[in-house]
Amino acid sequence: MKPIIASFDVLPQGVALQEVPQQPMDPGILSSGLDPAIFGVSANVPPRRVYQRGARSFQWTASDPNGDQLIYSLFYRNVGEGQWRPLVRDLTQTFYTLDTETLPDGWYVFRLVASDLPSNAPERALEAERLTEPILIDNTPPVIRATAPRLTGRRAEVTFTATDATSNIARAEVSVNGGRWQQLLPDDGIADSPEEAFTVRVEAEAPGEHTITVRVFDMQGNAGSHKVTVIVP
Repeated sequence: MKPIIASFDVLPQGVALQEVPQQPMDPGILSSGLDPAIFGVSANVPPRRVYQRGARSFQWTASDPNGDQLIYSLFYRNVGEGQWRPLVRDLTQTFYTLDTETLPDGWYVFRLVASDLPSNAPERALEAERLTEPILIDNTPPVIRATAPRLTGRRAEVTFTATDATSNIARAEVSVNGGRWQQLLPDDGIADSPEEAFTVRVEAEAPGEHTITVRVFDMQGNAGSHKVTVIVP
Protein backbone atom coordinates (compact mmCIF):
# COMPACT_ATOMS: atom_id res chain seq x y z
CA MET A 1 0.00 0.00 0.00
CA LYS A 2 1.23 3.50 -0.81
CA PRO A 3 2.06 6.13 1.82
CA ILE A 4 -0.61 8.45 3.20
CA ILE A 5 -0.04 12.21 3.51
CA ALA A 6 -2.50 13.34 6.16
CA SER A 7 -1.63 17.04 6.10
CA PHE A 8 0.59 19.48 4.21
CA ASP A 9 0.68 22.95 5.77
CA VAL A 10 2.31 26.20 4.69
CA LEU A 11 3.28 28.58 7.49
CA PRO A 12 3.09 32.38 7.21
CA GLN A 13 6.01 34.17 5.56
CA GLY A 14 8.82 34.92 7.99
CA VAL A 15 8.35 31.75 10.08
CA ALA A 16 11.36 29.42 9.90
CA LEU A 17 11.54 25.92 11.40
CA GLN A 18 14.62 24.63 13.20
CA GLU A 19 15.27 21.11 14.38
CA VAL A 20 15.38 20.78 18.16
CA PRO A 21 18.35 18.65 19.34
CA GLN A 22 17.15 15.66 21.31
CA GLN A 23 18.59 14.88 24.72
CA PRO A 24 20.42 11.54 24.96
CA MET A 25 18.06 8.84 26.14
CA ASP A 26 18.66 7.06 29.44
CA PRO A 27 20.46 3.78 28.56
CA GLY A 28 18.26 2.04 31.09
CA ILE A 29 15.17 2.95 29.11
CA LEU A 30 16.77 1.70 25.91
CA SER A 31 17.65 -1.65 27.45
CA SER A 32 14.31 -2.08 29.22
CA GLY A 33 12.39 -2.76 26.02
CA LEU A 34 9.60 -0.48 27.23
CA ASP A 35 8.03 2.26 25.15
CA PRO A 36 10.05 5.47 25.77
CA ALA A 37 6.76 7.42 25.67
CA ILE A 38 5.91 5.90 29.07
CA PHE A 39 8.79 7.94 30.49
CA GLY A 40 7.78 11.12 28.69
CA VAL A 41 10.38 10.66 25.95
CA SER A 42 9.11 11.55 22.48
CA ALA A 43 10.78 10.31 19.34
CA ASN A 44 9.18 13.12 17.34
CA VAL A 45 10.09 16.49 18.82
CA PRO A 46 8.36 19.29 16.90
CA PRO A 47 10.67 21.87 15.32
CA ARG A 48 11.21 25.27 16.89
CA ARG A 49 9.67 28.31 15.19
CA VAL A 50 11.92 31.36 14.72
CA TYR A 51 11.73 34.53 12.66
CA GLN A 52 13.71 34.64 9.41
CA ARG A 53 13.18 37.32 6.79
CA GLY A 54 11.87 35.79 3.57
CA ALA A 55 11.35 32.34 5.08
CA ARG A 56 8.47 30.15 3.97
CA SER A 57 8.10 26.87 5.86
CA PHE A 58 6.31 23.65 4.99
CA GLN A 59 5.24 21.06 7.56
CA TRP A 60 3.45 17.78 7.03
CA THR A 61 2.32 14.53 8.60
CA ALA A 62 2.54 11.23 6.74
CA SER A 63 2.47 7.52 7.46
CA ASP A 64 2.76 4.19 5.72
CA PRO A 65 0.13 1.45 6.21
CA ASN A 66 2.89 -1.18 6.04
CA GLY A 67 5.11 0.59 8.55
CA ASP A 68 7.70 1.34 5.86
CA GLN A 69 10.24 4.11 6.35
CA LEU A 70 9.45 7.22 4.32
CA ILE A 71 11.48 9.91 2.59
CA TYR A 72 10.16 13.17 1.20
CA SER A 73 10.88 15.43 -1.75
CA LEU A 74 9.57 18.91 -2.56
CA PHE A 75 9.02 20.40 -6.00
CA TYR A 76 7.73 23.76 -7.19
CA ARG A 77 6.47 25.52 -10.30
CA ASN A 78 5.11 28.91 -11.24
CA VAL A 79 1.35 29.15 -11.53
CA GLY A 80 0.47 28.52 -15.16
CA GLU A 81 3.59 26.44 -15.87
CA GLY A 82 3.60 22.69 -16.39
CA GLN A 83 7.13 21.72 -15.42
CA TRP A 84 7.97 20.84 -11.81
CA ARG A 85 11.38 21.87 -10.53
CA PRO A 86 13.08 20.03 -7.64
CA LEU A 87 13.45 22.02 -4.45
CA VAL A 88 14.86 19.36 -2.11
CA ARG A 89 15.03 15.56 -2.28
CA ASP A 90 15.14 12.62 0.13
CA LEU A 91 14.27 14.41 3.37
CA THR A 92 13.68 12.27 6.43
CA GLN A 93 12.28 15.10 8.56
CA THR A 94 8.69 16.25 8.12
CA PHE A 95 9.36 19.96 7.60
CA TYR A 96 11.37 22.26 5.38
CA THR A 97 12.11 25.99 5.34
CA LEU A 98 12.64 27.73 2.02
CA ASP A 99 14.54 31.00 1.69
CA THR A 100 12.15 32.66 -0.74
CA GLU A 101 14.71 35.33 -1.63
CA THR A 102 16.23 32.68 -3.92
CA LEU A 103 13.09 32.81 -6.10
CA PRO A 104 11.67 35.69 -8.15
CA ASP A 105 8.50 37.32 -6.86
CA GLY A 106 5.35 35.63 -8.11
CA TRP A 107 2.75 32.92 -7.48
CA TYR A 108 3.94 29.35 -6.96
CA VAL A 109 2.53 25.88 -6.29
CA PHE A 110 4.54 23.36 -4.25
CA ARG A 111 4.29 19.56 -4.44
CA LEU A 112 5.21 17.14 -1.65
CA VAL A 113 6.09 13.55 -2.61
CA ALA A 114 6.32 10.82 0.04
CA SER A 115 8.09 7.59 -0.95
CA ASP A 116 8.60 4.25 0.81
CA LEU A 117 11.81 3.64 -1.16
CA PRO A 118 14.04 3.14 1.94
CA SER A 119 12.08 -0.02 2.78
CA ASN A 120 11.56 -1.38 -0.72
CA ALA A 121 13.38 -2.20 -3.93
CA PRO A 122 13.16 0.68 -6.44
CA GLU A 123 10.78 -1.23 -8.70
CA ARG A 124 8.39 -1.89 -5.79
CA ALA A 125 8.54 1.55 -4.15
CA LEU A 126 5.27 3.49 -3.94
CA GLU A 127 4.65 7.23 -3.73
CA ALA A 128 1.95 9.64 -2.61
CA GLU A 129 1.79 13.34 -3.35
CA ARG A 130 -0.01 16.47 -2.26
CA LEU A 131 -0.12 20.03 -3.62
CA THR A 132 -0.41 23.42 -1.98
CA GLU A 133 -2.77 26.15 -3.05
CA PRO A 134 -1.03 28.94 -5.02
CA ILE A 135 1.37 30.81 -2.73
CA LEU A 136 2.53 34.38 -3.22
CA ILE A 137 6.25 35.02 -2.84
CA ASP A 138 7.00 38.73 -2.50
CA ASN A 139 10.26 40.11 -1.12
CA THR A 140 10.22 43.48 -2.86
CA PRO A 141 9.22 46.55 -0.80
CA PRO A 142 6.78 49.16 -2.04
CA VAL A 143 8.19 52.02 -4.11
CA ILE A 144 7.34 55.46 -2.71
CA ARG A 145 7.37 58.80 -4.47
CA ALA A 146 6.40 62.21 -3.09
CA THR A 147 5.11 65.52 -4.36
CA ALA A 148 6.97 68.75 -3.74
CA PRO A 149 5.98 70.26 -0.38
CA ARG A 150 3.06 72.69 -0.51
CA LEU A 151 3.52 75.53 1.99
CA THR A 152 0.88 77.79 3.48
CA GLY A 153 2.59 79.89 6.12
CA ARG A 154 4.06 77.36 8.54
CA ARG A 155 1.75 74.59 7.37
CA ALA A 156 3.32 72.02 5.02
CA GLU A 157 1.50 69.37 3.00
CA VAL A 158 3.14 66.48 1.15
CA THR A 159 1.47 63.58 -0.67
CA PHE A 160 3.32 60.26 -0.75
CA THR A 161 2.24 57.59 -3.25
CA ALA A 162 3.24 53.96 -2.60
CA THR A 163 3.15 51.32 -5.32
CA ASP A 164 3.78 47.58 -5.00
CA ALA A 165 4.21 45.35 -8.05
CA THR A 166 3.12 42.07 -6.44
CA SER A 167 0.85 42.56 -3.44
CA ASN A 168 -1.43 45.14 -1.86
CA ILE A 169 -0.33 47.96 0.40
CA ALA A 170 -1.14 47.05 4.02
CA ARG A 171 -0.29 50.05 6.21
CA ALA A 172 1.85 53.16 6.57
CA GLU A 173 3.52 55.20 9.31
CA VAL A 174 4.92 58.73 9.47
CA SER A 175 7.68 60.32 11.54
CA VAL A 176 8.35 64.07 11.72
CA ASN A 177 11.82 65.31 12.63
CA GLY A 178 12.87 61.89 13.88
CA GLY A 179 9.94 61.58 16.28
CA ARG A 180 8.02 58.43 17.06
CA TRP A 181 6.24 56.58 14.29
CA GLN A 182 2.52 57.25 14.01
CA GLN A 183 -0.14 55.49 11.98
CA LEU A 184 -0.87 57.14 8.64
CA LEU A 185 -4.17 56.43 6.89
CA PRO A 186 -4.42 56.45 3.09
CA ASP A 187 -6.34 59.23 1.42
CA ASP A 188 -9.20 56.86 0.50
CA GLY A 189 -9.50 55.63 4.10
CA ILE A 190 -8.40 52.01 3.69
CA ALA A 191 -5.21 50.31 2.47
CA ASP A 192 -6.40 47.56 0.14
CA SER A 193 -4.79 48.02 -3.27
CA PRO A 194 -1.34 47.89 -4.94
CA GLU A 195 -1.21 51.71 -5.02
CA GLU A 196 -2.17 54.06 -2.22
CA ALA A 197 -1.75 57.80 -1.64
CA PHE A 198 -0.96 59.23 1.80
CA THR A 199 -1.14 62.96 2.49
CA VAL A 200 0.84 64.34 5.43
CA ARG A 201 0.04 67.74 6.91
CA VAL A 202 2.51 69.28 9.33
CA GLU A 203 2.27 72.49 11.32
CA ALA A 204 5.85 73.67 11.89
CA GLU A 205 6.56 75.15 15.31
CA ALA A 206 9.52 77.17 14.06
CA PRO A 207 11.14 78.23 10.77
CA GLY A 208 13.90 76.09 9.25
CA GLU A 209 14.27 72.54 7.94
CA HIS A 210 11.77 69.87 8.90
CA THR A 211 11.96 66.22 7.85
CA ILE A 212 8.93 64.09 7.04
CA THR A 213 9.61 60.34 6.73
CA VAL A 214 7.00 57.85 5.60
CA ARG A 215 7.38 54.07 5.60
CA VAL A 216 4.92 51.76 3.92
CA PHE A 217 4.40 48.00 4.38
CA ASP A 218 2.89 45.58 1.89
CA MET A 219 0.83 42.50 2.78
CA GLN A 220 3.97 40.36 2.98
CA GLY A 221 5.66 42.65 5.52
CA ASN A 222 8.12 44.28 3.12
CA ALA A 223 8.74 47.92 4.02
CA GLY A 224 9.85 50.87 1.89
CA SER A 225 10.53 54.40 3.12
CA HIS A 226 10.85 57.87 1.66
CA LYS A 227 11.99 61.16 3.21
CA VAL A 228 11.12 64.74 2.28
CA THR A 229 12.77 67.85 3.70
CA VAL A 230 10.54 70.88 4.09
CA ILE A 231 12.04 74.35 4.52
CA VAL A 232 9.72 76.69 6.37
CA PRO A 233 10.64 80.37 5.98
